[in-house]
Order: sequence, then C-alpha cells, then structure tokens
Amino acid sequence: MHSTFIPSSLRSAARSLFAGLAVLALGFTAGCSDSPVAEAAPGDGLQASSASFSALPAPPPAAARGIDDLLARWSDSWNSMDGMAFGANYAEDADFVNPLGGIVTGSAAIGATHVFLFNGPFRGSRSEYVIRRMVALTGNLAIVDLNTELRNVAFLPPGLSASPDGVVRTRGRLIVGTVHGEWKILAQQYTSFLAAGF
Repeated sequence: MHSTFIPSSLRSAARSLFAGLAVLALGFTAGCSDSPVAEAAPGDGLQASSASFSALPAPPPAAARGIDDLLARWSDSWNSMDGMAFGANYAEDADFVNPLGGIVTGSAAIGATHVFLFNGPFRGSRSEYVIRRMVALTGNLAIVDLNTELRNVAFLPPGLSASPDGVVRTRGRLIVGTVHGEWKILAQQYTSFLAAGF
C-alpha cells in the first residue's frame, strides 16, 4: 500500500487558513468590520495584506488545470459508484465534514464510507457540481467553493433532506493542495440547502 506524506508546510498553511477565516468571521459576526485582523506569523502562507477573502487571486493557469482535473476525477468516481476511487481524491489525513456535521478523517475512511453509501442510500445517484469561486492561497494551496446537486438517490440517510423536487443540494468548501505533485482535497465541508437552482 502506498503511503502519502503531506509536508508540514502544507498542513501549516491549511491551519493558518482556518485560523484566518475564523478571525474574519468573528469580526464580522460581532459587527466589528473595522477591528484589526491578527497578522499571520511569517511563513504561514497568509500575509496581513491579503487577509480580505475577496482580494485573494485566482490560481495560476497550471494550478487551475490541476484543480479542474481533480474535481473531474472526484465527480467521475462518484458517478461510477467507485467509493475507493472517490476516497483516493483526498489526502491521507484529510478531514471530510458531511452535511449533517459528521467528520470522517483520512482518505481510506472516506473511501470506505462511500463504498457503503454507494451500495446503500446513494446507490444509482448522479452528482453534478458548479464552481462558485476558486482562490489561491499559495501556488500549491487553494480554496474551492462549489454547489452540488445529487439526483436519483435510492433513499435519504436519516437527517438529510431533499428539495421538493427530490434533489439533494449542498454547498461545499474544499481546501485543495498538491501532495507529491498531485492535487488532493485536504479538507472539505458541506452544508445542505433546499432552495432550487445553483
């Protein structure tokens, strides 16, 4: 079995991203849009001058192509009902937060979970996604926001809801990065929503 090593610099950058987003969220929630944002420590991947999410640049062309290829593999593995191939799109120690708030850690566990789902509630389903936004944090680390629609589910797991038209809709945020030169999903969070359309 091949073991994937994620460089500490990539893990550190992802942790810094979550810390930075948390600080921004707290500032907005408290209504303190003019409050200072804590500066990132040197080497953390985020600079104080780029703390505004809307100011982050798009990934460079080569990175965007790599991310597009990753998302195509990710979608194809779902639609071919191949749970282990689905899990292979994630880093070895990736965090996957599902729409109900459950956490699955690691590519092997994510794959095994989807083997179960593809043989149970999501058997025969089709997934489609639309990218809402893609921004670069570094040359090999990016955020991808997307909307997904899941159709033709066999049945819904407890707690998951579908829109009146029977479609399960989610908004996702993925942190993606390169691991040994290959783009992988490092962290993912989904939230379900019921409104029709992307």
